[in-house]
Amino acid sequence: MKIPLNLLVLLLLMLGVFSFSSFSQSTNSNWKYFNDDSKPDSLRFKAIDDLIWDNYLFENPDSAIYFASVSYQFAVKIKNVRLQAVALNTKGTCYYIKDDFKNAIRLYLVSLKRYHKAGNLLGKGTIYNNLGNIYKEQGDLVKAVEYYTLSLRIAEKLDDKSGMASSLNNIGILYAEQDKYYIAIRYYKKSIKIRRAIKDRKGLSAPLNNIGNVLESQKDYFGAIKYYSKSLEIDKEVNNMVGVVTSMGNIAGIYTALIVTDTTENTKKLDLYYHKSYALSEEILTNARELGDNTIMLTAYLNMSILLELKGKNEKAMYYGNKAYHLAEEIGSVGYIRDAADVLYQALKKKGAYKEALEMFEVAAKMKDSVLSIENTDEIIHQEYKYEYDRQAEKDSILNLHQTKLTAVKFKQERTQRFALFGGLVLVLIFSIFIYKRYKVTFNQKEIISLKEQETNKQKILLELKNKEIMDSITYAKRIQSAILPPAKIVKEYLKDSFILYKPRDIVAGDFYWMEQIQDGLIFAAADCTGHGVPGAMVSVVCNNALNRTVREYGLTQPGKILDKARELIISEFDQSDDDMKDGMDISLCTLEFEPDIMSIGSSTDWSSVNLKWAGANNPLWILRDNEILEYKGNKQPIGYYVDPKPFTTHVIELRPNDIIYVFTDGYQDQFGGDLKYVDGKKYKVSRMKELFLRIAQEPMAIQKELIDKAFEEWKRDLEQVDDVCVIGVKI
Repeated sequence: MKIPLNLLVLLLLMLGVFSFSSFSQSTNSNWKYFNDDSKPDSLRFKAIDDLIWDNYLFENPDSAIYFASVSYQFAVKIKNVRLQAVALNTKGTCYYIKDDFKNAIRLYLVSLKRYHKAGNLLGKGTIYNNLGNIYKEQGDLVKAVEYYTLSLRIAEKLDDKSGMASSLNNIGILYAEQDKYYIAIRYYKKSIKIRRAIKDRKGLSAPLNNIGNVLESQKDYFGAIKYYSKSLEIDKEVNNMVGVVTSMGNIAGIYTALIVTDTTENTKKLDLYYHKSYALSEEILTNARELGDNTIMLTAYLNMSILLELKGKNEKAMYYGNKAYHLAEEIGSVGYIRDAADVLYQALKKKGAYKEALEMFEVAAKMKDSVLSIENTDEIIHQEYKYEYDRQAEKDSILNLHQTKLTAVKFKQERTQRFALFGGLVLVLIFSIFIYKRYKVTFNQKEIISLKEQETNKQKILLELKNKEIMDSITYAKRIQSAILPPAKIVKEYLKDSFILYKPRDIVAGDFYWMEQIQDGLIFAAADCTGHGVPGAMVSVVCNNALNRTVREYGLTQPGKILDKARELIISEFDQSDDDMKDGMDISLCTLEFEPDIMSIGSSTDWSSVNLKWAGANNPLWILRDNEILEYKGNKQPIGYYVDPKPFTTHVIELRPNDIIYVFTDGYQDQFGGDLKYVDGKKYKVSRMKELFLRIAQEPMAIQKELIDKAFEEWKRDLEQVDDVCVIGVKI
């Protein structure tokens, strides 16, 4: 016999599964609404889903699982596939909060199938993100980044800003796990930018906290405290207790790190850090127990164990270390198992428990390898420590044997000298056997190390050969790309007073400059194709060919018409692919027209009789005249696929003597650098470019190129170049 839902809840209440205090007025209201058959099915489902998330999920996940099962059965009953997916996702999240990753993954995958069947992209994106979280916790970073990337693609497709911010933050975490801090911070800051744009203050907490993590890893402790404090302030403001205790835990960890790294021997200061950290950890532990959050409890246990070990309180350190280790094993978190094992290793080694210390060392090393996803490189260190342990055991053994011998002599002096000699020979024989066994073990260990070194050298050689093949291919690609660029000799022949600053980010580039001679003038451009490196270079070949055809095959000279035709040719070229290609280019294109009676091809040019026609796709034109920059903005559309394409506008401009024309791609202004207090610096920006160009306006064009290049390198400092750079300057 099936028990009615109302009755079942009543029985559970009587059995004490739910407390009357947690079954609030809002809970009663939601439950009552759900059981009202006269209400619309979708609103009934929402009522029970809200009940789970608002009242039980974080405070009582076991109860949340029950209600999630009820909501799923209801969705099946009304035959709504999307709501079935929602219910399964909720139930999976319940298990995730309980750290039951196996069941969480199982439910997420079933939910994913339901979302796919319902054609719900947003739901699929949520599931991909959830799966990424779990695999990250388990240390499977390959799967984690795969799922986060899938989630990000869906968020971008749907223009789901919150989803994009979440995925960017999660991908940043994975890069941080691999010690790629510069890339990680770029993702965190992208996430922060989106959160601020959509005014999601609560969402700002996580990426701010994560930047603090990176700064802590780089030993910028006070910078880390600054970001942790910002995160803590936001979490208190939005009443996010999990976030509050997480940020508190991180700040406590910083104080611990300051104790470990301090070299000033300032006992008063170290005691202050110790007491701050320990007090915070105790407060965190209390809050974590109330929240039922094992991960935060784990963090507190770990920090307290480290602090106690530093103070020489090994027994108490091992007590909290063991709690952390067992809780980490229960959760299945690779990173926490590694940290807990490392703490126990240090404490056990100080205690003199070498065998147990070795076991913890091996666990920590294994977990480190799992997190970094590389072959274990700590075997030699392990063998060295094992040797130290065996040597200590050998000393203890010899000492015990010697003590036994002295005792025997004392109490059995009546034994004959022959018996004593025989006993001595036996002792020597036993010791010799022991030494021989140790020799065999040491010899075998050396053989294993030698074989591993040989295998490592073999893999290193293979890797070097593979890298050489790749670099040879890219270098050859550079030769091909160089062939499509106008030779320097031709540039100087037709643009005598000019410069071209061309700085690919990689060996090959997505940026290129282009030039074509026409009957009464010259056409030139600076173009920025989708991507950089090898992919960008491949697109640049297609775009360069399209520009050539517009002039040579179709006879076009008006900039706007050239860009219209180039777009048509590029889209036609990419349409032949089975993939959905959205590549193309941004460009600033100039046509210089000369009066026929003044100029004949190849002769010197009277620049006072030149007219300029110009068109741009996203990129601008600057004309420097009388110590002022005149800016012409291009059409806000690329040369490629666009939802609502419009014809490109041709601007006709009468030039004056000493005018300077600048066309460029966006790589210069987008370069990060300058004030490195922002970790990865800040962008150079257009305003700073204008100031630079005005400042050097009176210099010859060759000197201008040197100064622009120097300013770029000084701004960039030791940071990576973020994009290709192309700047063209022509003086009239």
